[in-house]
Formats: sequence, C-alpha cells, structure tokens
Amino acid sequence: MKFVSAAQKDSSAWDVALDFLNYKSFLDASSAQFPSMSVSAELFTTHYKGFAPSGYNIPAGGIPVARVVPKEQGARLEPIGEDLNKDLSLGNPFLLMDGGGIILDGMEIRNVIFRGSHIVYHGGPLKMSNVYFANCTFEIQREPNGESFASVFLRSGPSTTFSAG
Repeated sequence: MKFVSAAQKDSSAWDVALDFLNYKSFLDASSAQFPSMSVSAELFTTHYKGFAPSGYNIPAGGIPVARVVPKEQGARLEPIGEDLNKDLSLGNPFLLMDGGGIILDGMEIRNVIFRGSHIVYHGGPLKMSNVYFANCTFEIQREPNGESFASVFLRSGPSTTFSAG
C-alpha cells in the first residue's frame, strides 16, 4: 500500500507496487479457497466476451460447473451494458479463465477466476465483483483508478470487488 502511495511522488515506486500485486496473486493461488469447479454432466450454454491485450489470446475458459444458479447470481464477463445471456434465466455460478490476457477496461465481471492470466487495466470504467486472480501478472496504468484498483486488490482477501467510472 505504501508503494502505491509513494508512486504519486516517485514513479519508480509504481513498478514495485505492481510486483506486490503479482506476488499477492501468486500467494492467493497457493493459499486461497476457490469455488468448486467440478465438471457438469448437464448441457448448459452461456456466453462470455472479453478483449485480449496485444500479444495475448483471450484466456481459455468457460468450464461448466456442477450446478446452475439464477442468472442474477451467475458469472458475467462482458462489456458494460451488454447482456450476452439476456434470454436465459439461469447461469453458471463461476467461470474459470486460464492463461492468456484480458483488458479490464469497459468490462462487467462477476464470479470469475482468472488463473495464470495477464491482467491489463488502463483506468477506464469497470464493474467487478467476486473476482479471483490466481498466479496472474498485472499491467496497470498509474492514474487514479489504476491506483485505486491496486489498493483494493492489495487489501482484499482472495476475491476482489472494485468499481470505477
């Protein structure tokens, strides 16, 4: 937290703050209790959409889980204002996204686990709740929303909730 604050006066402190985010994500991956991700025998199709940073693919994901929940409680990964599953009343409780990279700006993300992903945030609008970052790396622009995101992530438990703009 002190490095995030110090970065306002000394830009080199921001690199150290990002190193701490990477380290916390590593620790969370090895110690956090993640939701069960058992494979379902039931066929159930939901849709998700994200954008990869240059040089990365979208994380592989969409692993089905053993139960479904009311849509309002389910996983979301889509641009703010879009509802890719508008005709559904049920949804997946969680979504596991592996590897690749994702840009958080302009996204609504709920009940998603990013594992081994490169996370990019430039400080744009973001609605995020109950999101896990396990063994991820971070590329966050040093500006007010980026600093707020870093502070919230460093203070949070294994899951993070954050909103901007």
